[in-house]
Amino acid sequence: MQRTTIRLPDTQGGAVRVVPSSWDDGFYLLDELRLEVVSIDRNGTLRHRFGGWGESAGSLDFPVDLAVGENSVFVLDQGRHQIVRLDARLNPVAATPLPEDRLATAFVRDAQLRFWVIFENFAGLQIYGDNGDLLDVVADEGSGSAAVFHPEQLAASRDAVAAWDPVEGAIFIFYLSGQLQRRLPIGKELAFADMVWVAGKILLAGAGGLWEVDTRDGVVSRVYPAAGIIDLAYRAPALYGLSRIGAIHVFHAAR
Repeated sequence: MQRTTIRLPDTQGGAVRVVPSSWDDGFYLLDELRLEVVSIDRNGTLRHRFGGWGESAGSLDFPVDLAVGENSVFVLDQGRHQIVRLDARLNPVAATPLPEDRLATAFVRDAQLRFWVIFENFAGLQIYGDNGDLLDVVADEGSGSAAVFHPEQLAASRDAVAAWDPVEGAIFIFYLSGQLQRRLPIGKELAFADMVWVAGKILLAGAGGLWEVDTRDGVVSRVYPAAGIIDLAYRAPALYGLSRIGAIHVFHAAR
């Protein structure tokens, strides 16, 4: 695996999420210090920004997660209990309300255009429609061996959603129907900052570098000794890793 680097605009070390655009070669970043989402081009040049302190529709309270899809950018605003939908230029389009009695910590957008959401101190995954209707609850306390009691991270493929439970030391893979496909025990001794689904395998950023989990058998192997990666994203043919030093590392398969 070979690595190149994209230097970021001044985010004061606050960038915590990166997602590559699905309609051009740019990127979107979530800056937790400035409470902003910013758009950059392939060279790291700033294009657009949205958010910041305030009470207006153009502000964010406490954004914690980010996703792209359908020519839109989705921002999980934990402070306002909603998922904000922005267009490609970061203009607000709509918002999906979430329950106000709990704190959402992570989400993914699945291939059926639904949101799978993790809530702090709640077992299971909740699935919402764009209008905020609760469509399903997956892997909660009543799910037996399929229960995910301490979900922390999510990753989505075209036909499944994976949830990482660090207390169990396992990745749970669910069909979009909510049925458990398989449970992959990979070890409680490994701590991971993020994960992403790539071509039938799950890549994780953790201590000592990038790790690969084969979703067929759960075999874990280290694929690159990259330290300090806090978020991962994929856009064919490259893997992108956001580091706290203010850079996006671009990983290409060695030729």
